[in-house]
Amino acid sequence: MRTLGFSIFAILVALGVGACDSSGMAEGPPAEDEVQSQTSALIWSRCVGGMSWDGAHCVGEPLSVGWDAAKRKCADIGKRLPTVDEANELLGGACAVPELQAEENIDRPLVCVPCAETASCSQLLVDWPTDGADEWTATVYDEGSSSWGYSLISGRIDNGAIINAYYFRCVR
Repeated sequence: MRTLGFSIFAILVALGVGACDSSGMAEGPPAEDEVQSQTSALIWSRCVGGMSWDGAHCVGEPLSVGWDAAKRKCADIGKRLPTVDEANELLGGACAVPELQAEENIDRPLVCVPCAETASCSQLLVDWPTDGADEWTATVYDEGSSSWGYSLISGRIDNGAIINAYYFRCVR
């Protein structure tokens, strides 16, 4: 009888069984420059990329980059971009999930609740750029040529070409 040279472990690894995913489960308590969501285990960076936490406020210049660069910058520090659902949850969950939005309305932005008017957001993030520019999410749109973004100022969730330069905030 001939045996195959595969172990059960190798087969499980190949199938992804037991592998870690990016489900939003954070490891360890938040660092000083992070805050944990009030409604999930997700931990958000207090400041957008390019800024740092001085113990009371975000200081420095916010960094606007393309989607791929934002993903890389988060990965470089062991984090990731939030999904559009996580951004919606941060903004109080008042928006319809964009992927389920009617096809005829897909190019219109969803207007939710601004961060300042949402307890889950305003208590979580005290400083953000005030120009209203979007922040990237990890959720792709239009077969990967666009991604969803969100604005803490207006509460808007909208899509933009991945070559556009937006702010980014990392999560773990």
